[in-house]
Amino acid sequence: MELEKYFDQLDAYHYGRLTGAEKEALESRLQSDPEWKEAWNLYRLSLAALELQQDATVRKTLEKIQQEKGRITPLNRRLMAVAAAVILIVCMTGSWWYAWENYTNQALYQANYSVPAEMNPARMGAGEAASTTLDRGLEAFQNKETEQAVEILETISPDNPEYENARFALGQIFLQTGKAEKAIQYLSPLTGSASTALAAKAEWYMALTLLQSGKSNECVEWLQKIASDPEHPYQEKAEELWRKMDNLWRKLITSFRGTTPTR
Repeated sequence: MELEKYFDQLDAYHYGRLTGAEKEALESRLQSDPEWKEAWNLYRLSLAALELQQDATVRKTLEKIQQEKGRITPLNRRLMAVAAAVILIVCMTGSWWYAWENYTNQALYQANYSVPAEMNPARMGAGEAASTTLDRGLEAFQNKETEQAVEILETISPDNPEYENARFALGQIFLQTGKAEKAIQYLSPLTGSASTALAAKAEWYMALTLLQSGKSNECVEWLQKIASDPEHPYQEKAEELWRKMDNLWRKLITSFRGTTPTR
């Protein structure tokens, strides 16, 4: 069974994200379709494993009992049995690879990142040299002269009309070259820009930068902020990414981190 065909919709059903008609149709399938019944049972088994795996209080209690009595408790055996069953099921169906390819931080980042138009230097015509300091910096970056690009863009002073766009470009350069912490230094101040368009872009790319750097909780905070604003140009993208970060596949990866994906 290819679980990925079922789990996304079952996840939406479990968390109440389906419309009335979608919910009714799915419940009908669960009653009549053997494959959907099996998928629902596996989904609930996965949830049980996650709840046990993530229960820090239970784990600490188990560790204390094990230390005192020198033996594995029945609850701990239950935890390991359920967790092992889920991992076995997911690995055997190939779905672990699906989750790994689509729901890790890096996979979600790559699926959502696109180079903003502001990273393209403005040209008057083909072959014509860049006319502004900002464009010269962007042109250098396009020519893979990253250090030179940074040096050029850093020369733009705060009283220059290009200053905020240059800071945004620097944030993009560091983000694209895998230097997330540096990117945050440049993008974070821009989220308070007087330019609402630039502030909105900075917020979205801040969320992606935090995701790339492994700061998932902080990323979710930005996504929630963006998703709660119906006028935000990235509202739909933020809501979709936020949903994926709360998806069962994502929870499986983060809960059983360290398990190697196999085909």
